[in-house]
Amino acid sequence: MARKSVSRWDEIEEESKKGVEIWVGVDVHKLSYAVMVLSSNGIRHNFTTPANNQGLIKQFMDRGIRITQLAYEAGPTGFGLYRACTAAGINAMVVATSRIPRTPGKTAKTDKADSAKLAEYLAKGLLKSIEVPSEAQEAVRSKSRRRSKISQ
Repeated sequence: MARKSVSRWDEIEEESKKGVEIWVGVDVHKLSYAVMVLSSNGIRHNFTTPANNQGLIKQFMDRGIRITQLAYEAGPTGFGLYRACTAAGINAMVVATSRIPRTPGKTAKTDKADSAKLAEYLAKGLLKSIEVPSEAQEAVRSKSRRRSKISQ
């Protein structure tokens, strides 16, 4: 896959209109999301956006970009992005940090690099989703954790 960086959405939009597969890797944080958009033709676009699930989805929908799949790491931000994506018809997956392939040697760990790796591994089929609990299951787990913390 050849690499070609773009600073605008134009080429990604064109790729999507042609039916080219589009993968999205998101490095999720409490206040912001680092996002890498990757087409099967190697065209890339990365950006940072405020941590707003609907806002992120709207950026793709408003441009008519059809996402083949979106992935992000499981973490303290929970499953809100997954649920918002699936409600919008986007195939999303949450990946356990321990199950993301790591390249040997010392590499710089940045949000941009993390989102790029997620998109690349997703495109290559190297990621496996964890099971996302239902909102009811998540509420029970939260209540159980709270009860355990109080009783200590």
